[in-house]
Amino acid sequence: MKDPNPVKTWMVEAGRRGARLGFALASLGLTTPALAAPDGVYGRFDGDLDLGIGAGAQVGSAPARLAVRGTAHYYGMAGLGLTYLEPLAASHPRGRTLLLATDLRPLFVPRWSNALERGPAFLDLALDALSVGVGVYFATGPEGPLGRQRGLEWSLGAGLPLLARAAGPWLEARGALLWNDGARDPSPPAEASAYLLLTWHGLVLTPFR
Repeated sequence: MKDPNPVKTWMVEAGRRGARLGFALASLGLTTPALAAPDGVYGRFDGDLDLGIGAGAQVGSAPARLAVRGTAHYYGMAGLGLTYLEPLAASHPRGRTLLLATDLRPLFVPRWSNALERGPAFLDLALDALSVGVGVYFATGPEGPLGRQRGLEWSLGAGLPLLARAAGPWLEARGALLWNDGARDPSPPAEASAYLLLTWHGLVLTPFR
């Protein structure tokens, strides 16, 4: 017999439809994976050698110079940096300069192995890019051959990943102190400067992985 109360009929039918909808949503929840937490790697294990090439400027007390820098880091930690500086002005106290330095990024592997890489990716990668470098330089001075001036360089570096990935464009900065040994040219014994670079990083696999 048909129920004469249309309100009661509507409520029963609505309850049935709600139960079916709830069951469907529950089933969807069981089959849909949860959003993955950050792995803390951000592509850095796609290759064991991180190669970077960048260009920008060196600024400091002396006139600015064009800066070109290439780097290679094993698993984003220990590596080498080669930098060439070309004066933009007619004369420069150090002239053209070539720098070769070791570069250490000590934070990545300890933070990752202790599950401290928790995101966001931009922050994790920026922290792990903090570096310290020690090396030597060879300069022409105002005029002369490369090596007329020479000495030591100590630097600190930082970087910001523009795509929040290890590979791709980075905005990098370095602060450096250069000490001249004074053996060949009586230039100022120390010079402070900063490098601002736009760098592209890529990861490659080597037989040593």
